[in-house]
Amino acid sequence: MMLCRQIPEELMNNVIRGSLVMMGLPYDETKNVLFASDLLQMKKLKAQCEEYIVESLLPSNCIGWIKVADIYGLDNLLAEAKRMMKQKAPEVVKGDEFKELGLSELLDYIREDDIDISTE
Repeated sequence: MMLCRQIPEELMNNVIRGSLVMMGLPYDETKNVLFASDLLQMKKLKAQCEEYIVESLLPSNCIGWIKVADIYGLDNLLAEAKRMMKQKAPEVVKGDEFKELGLSELLDYIREDDIDISTE
């Protein structure tokens, strides 16, 4: 994964400040900061990334974040993204990420007992 030019500067600023300011950071750049924090074993920054992502979850991006959470061992993000995927099912299925699910992922999703399908 290639880190964009902004990421090293963002990481340095966060190391100096000891905090993460990611407001408005695009999806791909947020993943880059998460990748870099994991690679550099910056646990506090990684936790802050997870918190920021959880706060930024949308029905349109929760499937992608489930995959990222699984890769990086982000349990809270994984739980929250799965919760959103179930509770906002009518919105989730309209998104591009849903259309890209593989057959096994789709079958796992529709087998869930607690999917909110009140607006079929």
